[in-house]
Amino acid sequence: MRFYRRNEKAKPLFVYVCFIQGFNAQNWVLPMDTPLRVVCNFGHLRSNHFHFGIDISTEGVEQKPIYAAADGTISRIVVKRGGYGKALYLKHKNNYTSVYGHCHHFSEALESYINKKLKSLQTSEFDWIISDTSLTFKAGTLIAYSGNTGYSTGPHLHFEIRNSQNESPLNPRLFIRYKDTIRPMLYKISIFDLKKNHTPCLIHSLKVDSLKHPLDTICISSKNFGIGLDGADWNDFSKKHGLFNVSIEIDDAPVYQHILDQIDFAESEYVKWYTAAFNDAFTQNCFASDVPAPTRFKYFNRGIIHLNDTLVHHLKINVKDESGNLRSYSNLIRYKNLDRKSKLKPLILWDSLQPEISVTGSGPLTFTCPQNVMMLRQNIKIVQGNAISPQFTITAPFPVFNKKLSVLWKNSAFNNLYNHNYYVRGPHTIRPAFRYQHDSLCFFIQEAGVYKVQRDLNAPKISCVYIKEYVKSKSRKKRKKVIRVLKGPCLFKITDDESGVNTFKVFLNGVYTRSYLNRDMTLELTGITWESLAADDYIEIEATDHCQNTSRQTFYRKGVKIP
Repeated sequence: MRFYRRNEKAKPLFVYVCFIQGFNAQNWVLPMDTPLRVVCNFGHLRSNHFHFGIDISTEGVEQKPIYAAADGTISRIVVKRGGYGKALYLKHKNNYTSVYGHCHHFSEALESYINKKLKSLQTSEFDWIISDTSLTFKAGTLIAYSGNTGYSTGPHLHFEIRNSQNESPLNPRLFIRYKDTIRPMLYKISIFDLKKNHTPCLIHSLKVDSLKHPLDTICISSKNFGIGLDGADWNDFSKKHGLFNVSIEIDDAPVYQHILDQIDFAESEYVKWYTAAFNDAFTQNCFASDVPAPTRFKYFNRGIIHLNDTLVHHLKINVKDESGNLRSYSNLIRYKNLDRKSKLKPLILWDSLQPEISVTGSGPLTFTCPQNVMMLRQNIKIVQGNAISPQFTITAPFPVFNKKLSVLWKNSAFNNLYNHNYYVRGPHTIRPAFRYQHDSLCFFIQEAGVYKVQRDLNAPKISCVYIKEYVKSKSRKKRKKVIRVLKGPCLFKITDDESGVNTFKVFLNGVYTRSYLNRDMTLELTGITWESLAADDYIEIEATDHCQNTSRQTFYRKGVKIP
């Protein structure tokens, strides 16, 4: 089967048909017509999740064409400040769905569809499930343009393929092949002391350089231990690739194996357990001593290695990428009692039998936890606050919990707080608080740190973004003069240093118009430039924060440069 970019006269993109067990054959083409540069692969470990697709570089440039990877119908359109920003979901036959994230804008047909639907809704952020079958695209048809929207650190296309039945992400490398001749790398091997109901403790950290300096026999000071790996898969463009296939053996007996051809979203919440968050966030743990084992990770005896003697044993580690490039490491290990003091700490996983814990400090505090939340129960501490700013502190071995905790906080100081004018500021997040009773607040948290209740009586600030230009100055001392002009896209800045911006609306001459709020809080009017506005046109912007404080600002276009 031959595939072409946009017309039958173009050169073929790929000569490839994909066969996957359990599914019928499906034909795929590249989503972009630029040279394929994959800078991050499927399954790469992030701070709080696995990477569920591949990142295709656009070489630092936005608005490059994106094409449908296969015949399909639009099933979902998302425009949000975070996440994938502007994203498209294209449903294909044989129960596949392709996802295109961080887009700058969509094709003309999709933009027209969105504009018609938004006339009555008047919202700039949405997540629509589309049932309209008229939005059908052939493989290689233009559907969007690449961008840098949402939680993106640079212009690129985030491309996913999912199983439409259960929404589980599949490895795109199983569908779209590209050349890779570089073997994966292993940088470091970590060995953790494991004991039931205790947090793993790092006891050995060994740098791997088996080609130049072969390691001697490794002496392990624990009879029960697990392996952690620090490594990466390389290609010609990037070193930020996760390990696709890992297997560990002890005396030719399997201990651990994973093949990242598919990852369930439910398993991603335990990513902090799969990484050594206690010492090194980039070390992947190849064991699961006290947490649910994921389906794509095969543990033999939960990945725990038992050495019941002092004999020498053979450890072998194989790492392989999707192209079959193999990196092997082997070494001799044995148990040796080194009389070290144990640094293990008791670990308690909340379950359905003990869902709540109450502690007191600056007021009774109740945590309601879902099943299997990973943290230390005895390490929850309360820091005494004052009447204006009550606060509490949570310390835990996992900086980010795998699930959200519901917090109910009683404090007499909350009687003095005005309705809707209070919020909870955490280590890296701001959470709106909801009044549960006259002296109680309810909110959700998902990370350890200090949490404070604060007031917000100030509305967001709205300002216009000017473009700086350099012109010749009449003064002999200053050869160039800087002026501010309204030029190019209509850009505005919305700032709120307290509870944060929640919703916003933009009106052009009293008529609602589409806009997008970027991650840096820059508001851009969709398809409108300053040059396209008449002298008497005006723009109204309304912004509301999480504490219901609202500000409105009107901007006029005078048709002249504004110093």
